[in-house]
Amino acid sequence: ADTGPVEVPWDPEAVPLEDPAFPDGIQSGAVTSDSVILWTRYVDAAPLYVRVFLPSADPGHVVLHHAAVAEVDEGGFVHHRVTGLPSGTWFFYGFFAGDSESELTGRTAIGRFRTAPAEDALEVITFAGTHGTNQDQHPFTALEVTAGFEIDFLVHLGDTSYNDGSRSIEDFWGKYSENLNDPGFRAVLPVTSYYPVWDYHEVANNWDPETIDATYRDTAIQAYFDYMPIPRFEDHPGRIWTSYRWGATAELFLLDCRSERRPSTRSGAGAEYISLEQMDWLQDSLLRSDAVFKIILN
Repeated sequence: ADTGPVEVPWDPEAVPLEDPAFPDGIQSGAVTSDSVILWTRYVDAAPLYVRVFLPSADPGHVVLHHAAVAEVDEGGFVHHRVTGLPSGTWFFYGFFAGDSESELTGRTAIGRFRTAPAEDALEVITFAGTHGTNQDQHPFTALEVTAGFEIDFLVHLGDTSYNDGSRSIEDFWGKYSENLNDPGFRAVLPVTSYYPVWDYHEVANNWDPETIDATYRDTAIQAYFDYMPIPRFEDHPGRIWTSYRWGATAELFLLDCRSERRPSTRSGAGAEYISLEQMDWLQDSLLRSDAVFKIILN
């Protein structure tokens, strides 16, 4: 990867928009003060490139902060992590297809995201949230309206897709693709960053972690990680709970209140709604956080 900033002559809008090669749009997520995960699904054979940039005062130029070849996983999924960015800055980004970086033949929409403020920065933060985006409720007009506001990020509190009845990985992919192609998601996800957690329809209605078929569960979880702009922890591949700092103003605590619960314990003194490991992490993290607002997403 070549990282900037460096001013270069280039007009990203001049590259033709190639929707069929990018059937499910773009997302940015896992944003920190200096990093981001950029997501798309790419179904063409030409090499894929990703660029992060700012406008230049010189027409026909951009200030390029990151340029790299993007790795495409099985199924066409791209989770490209960018590091070394300045804090508290709105960036533009896009994925570009072509035989070389100088011969780009197609692109995604041009998206944007804001890196979080520096850890000691006390700034106003504006965000929006949703839950339960059921395909039966299309179109998601509220998300289209949300896209018109200047928000630093969007949170999703679970049931990101109603996947009930899915069995194969292709079934789950199809459900996520159907949702991401709703006009609401198409409008809001390119213009801000995204912090999702899961609830239960990502897997099945009111699924029980103690009794569910392990293969079925693993297929559903794999599809979730395929479609979300989030990291996967090598030592804990099913973990989604983590935290993100937005300056001195806020810290977000993303919880998993579904896959670690033990319904058989609910009537006893040792009932587990989340795992002991997650509970210890949450309590310790809340005690150590000096952010003004501690925002728990569950």
